Amino acid sequence: PNLSITPIFVQMVHRVAVLLVAGILIYGYLELKKNLTSQKSDIHIQKYAVFGIIVFFINSMIGGIYVVSATAEGFIETLSLFHLLLGATSFLSIMFSFLLCILEIRESEKLILRSDE
Repeated sequence: PNLSITPIFVQMVHRVAVLLVAGILIYGYLELKKNLTSQKSDIHIQKYAVFGIIVFFINSMIGGIYVVSATAEGFIETLSLFHLLLGATSFLSIMFSFLLCILEIRESEKLILRSDE
């Protein structure tokens, strides 16, 4: 594609960013899985992370379908709305699992400090 046209350039940057984020999510999940324990909180963190990652990849496929289904008249607007909705859902789920990780780390640090006293 002609990257000198701004909308096409933005779409290409979006596609490359999606590939980069996909790699980061896969790497992060593998690291998370290595460090999981059988604690109930770790199981919840994993569930939210897996849900977010699955939704991310489904959303990536819908984004691809959105681009491929373009006609001379334009895009399917319902598909665009669904793509945005799934993107937000994926982001919120992954960020929620990240926040749970932070809370878990803080709680474990508090327990370590209490046991040192």
